[in-house]
Amino acid sequence: MIDSHCHLDNEIFASDREAVLSRARAVGINAIVVPAVDVASWQNILKLAQQNHQPQCYVALGLHPVSLLSNNQADDLKNLIKLDALARTSNIVAIGECGLDASIDLELASFTRQEIILHYQIDLAFELDLPLILHARGKAAYRRLAALLNETGVPNAGAVIHSYSGGVHMLSDFQHDHLYFGVTGPVTYPDTRRVHASVQAISLQRLLIETDAPDQTPVGHRPGRCEPAYLNDIAVAVATIRNKKIEKIKAITQENTCALFRINPLVNTP
Repeated sequence: MIDSHCHLDNEIFASDREAVLSRARAVGINAIVVPAVDVASWQNILKLAQQNHQPQCYVALGLHPVSLLSNNQADDLKNLIKLDALARTSNIVAIGECGLDASIDLELASFTRQEIILHYQIDLAFELDLPLILHARGKAAYRRLAALLNETGVPNAGAVIHSYSGGVHMLSDFQHDHLYFGVTGPVTYPDTRRVHASVQAISLQRLLIETDAPDQTPVGHRPGRCEPAYLNDIAVAVATIRNKKIEKIKAITQENTCALFRINPLVNTP
């Protein structure tokens, strides 16, 4: 299995990161994609990937909309130029996490500001032939993201809307080639009918599984942080919803993740 979205660099893992990785190996995880959220996270993630951990860690660099809350708008262009330079000189598999968020303070980070930041990163992904890891939270964010992708298109390298929560009715707005949808911990919640319906409707060839650790902890591990080993719970929930064997879900989501990020991790069987 591959955890296609995990913030393993988060300081919450600082005291036991090796134990977290050991538990991930024990359930058969052989790779983890670690996306950045802000400028401060870039070097931390690059160093993490250089340490040759098992499971293997792969780097995505980007600017999440929430990072705008702590950044001066006057520094936006400077930060994007830094991202551009680092992305060109580093071994990365994607641009992201980037996107739109309706739940944050829109006076500090207006949609106009968010869209400028996102548009730059979409253009960068096109230029560097890299996939995008996209974030959307809230109905307005999903609507605006759909409109923006209709304008720009999706990079030939592909993209994933991670932790998809837009509902079945919005799937038709995201019918782009090479666009995938990530499934996270809420798929294990008994009352998230919209997520369950989306998982049922999304083509298996466009499905990725992820933990988004340390957030979105699956049922059975709450309260508390999420970690990569819980990816197995997410795979089981997807298999149940789709009425497929768990081995099938693990195999096809790994194949999809490898195809999107163009990776070929070492096999790790528990």
